[in-house]
Amino acid sequence: MATQSASGTLGQIERQTLQLEFSTLREEFDRISTTTEFNGKNLIDGSLAASVQKSQQVAIQLGFDSSNENRINLNQELDLISSSSAGLGLADLYITTAEDALIAAEQIENSFSVLTHSRGKMGALQNLLQRALGNLEVSIENLSTADSTIRDADLAEEIALLTRNQIIST
Repeated sequence: MATQSASGTLGQIERQTLQLEFSTLREEFDRISTTTEFNGKNLIDGSLAASVQKSQQVAIQLGFDSSNENRINLNQELDLISSSSAGLGLADLYITTAEDALIAAEQIENSFSVLTHSRGKMGALQNLLQRALGNLEVSIENLSTADSTIRDADLAEEIALLTRNQIIST
């Protein structure tokens, strides 16, 4: 729309119509930013920025103990600024003149770069979580095998003791 509004072939009425649509889309953009959540936690409203207070940060526990090595702080890993129009510098953009439309187009392109970088960080974190899940599955399998071996060994020992005691008593 910004590119369309920058065209010299549009009149003021067409640009005002485009501005109405642009403003409506920006409002929808903000609505999505404030309502996107998972399990009651907002995701793209700036709640996952590194600048959030330590007590408000979100961490995922990955291992069996409570050490920092077994925890991923999403705020530190992702550092997602608000993906609202204000957070991306789109809140005060207008496309009612060709000059304003060119400025808006440049700022929209800059916001694409920010969003692309954020998506890259999320993809890297997703890969990290998938590897951690694989490692945890192996650990669970190993613990189950060890538990089964211990139980089997105890059962065999008890049967041997019972048999020995029966032989001695007869």
